[in-house]
Amino acid sequence: MNELGKKLTQDLNLVIKFLDEIKNADDLIKILLANGGLNLIDTIFEYLLATKNEEIFIEQSRKLHTKYGNETRWQIFEDKINKMLEKYGLEKIEFIK
Repeated sequence: MNELGKKLTQDLNLVIKFLDEIKNADDLIKILLANGGLNLIDTIFEYLLATKNEEIFIEQSRKLHTKYGNETRWQIFEDKINKMLEKYGLEKIEFIK
């Protein structure tokens, strides 16, 4: 029980430290973008466009393409990205193949 208590205390301290770094939605977005991948497209990317952060959206889209663009599944995500841009009346991104 003593070891479990120590481990739990350590883990909770890490969580508290993590939460202390988040002062607003932008802080959370930065953390998620730094640690995330293709699973971000539906939620965070939509948030970026809704909050007029097109530059960050495009920058992160290109980073994802650099990392995952050679995978067969990339086309699915490219389509999602460009449909979001279209929804907000923005120009599609041409990813280099």
